[in-house]
Amino acid sequence: MERAVLCLGKPDSAQAVAREENNLGTLTWEQRKFAEFVEASGMRNSKNLNLESYSVSNSFGFVPQSEQFENGGTVADANKTAYWIVEPGSFAYNPARINVGSIGYLATSENVIVSSLYEVFRSDETCDDIFLWYWLKTALFARQIEALQEGGVRLYFFFDKLLRSSIAMPSVKEQSLIGALFAKLDSLITLHQRELDRQRAGVFASKTNIEHRHQPLKSILPVQAGVR
Repeated sequence: MERAVLCLGKPDSAQAVAREENNLGTLTWEQRKFAEFVEASGMRNSKNLNLESYSVSNSFGFVPQSEQFENGGTVADANKTAYWIVEPGSFAYNPARINVGSIGYLATSENVIVSSLYEVFRSDETCDDIFLWYWLKTALFARQIEALQEGGVRLYFFFDKLLRSSIAMPSVKEQSLIGALFAKLDSLITLHQRELDRQRAGVFASKTNIEHRHQPLKSILPVQAGVR
């Protein structure tokens, strides 16, 4: 990811990404069920530990409740024994909203807690989490959610449905290379978008100043009685 930042703006940045793609070589992929490499990992907060409460948003993944909700979310002294404790390196998703992207990966260094409504899981050593994260954001997974979710008015994709889902995976080493490549591309896109937003803001600011300087004198003078 840092290399992606360094190559931004250089004429050979696209070539650098292409070289990384070539390093992947010819991959051997294996079709696997999620039940083979993930397990439920949420632990009940039975001791009502004073851990920070998080939610999972559609756009940003794990977000502190204090930032997600205007009222700060669940009050600090509320009983949270029913909440799940989530360890770093775990995934969590809302089974009623995963179809619109409500899934997150906890990359913090400390445990947090989430509502018991969430499904919490982690992968084993045969899966690279970054590779899996990007795959979970693809149309391939979206189609499996659509096929396996169940319910009436509201549809749910509970953990047992995730276990029935399948994914094509190369070796862990190759997964790591692919995950790193997508992270690098993500970083490049983010930096380019920030630069575009900065330039766009500058253009609009200049346009506003020009329009202000060319306002008719009559439009910026205070209106006086009897003066038109």
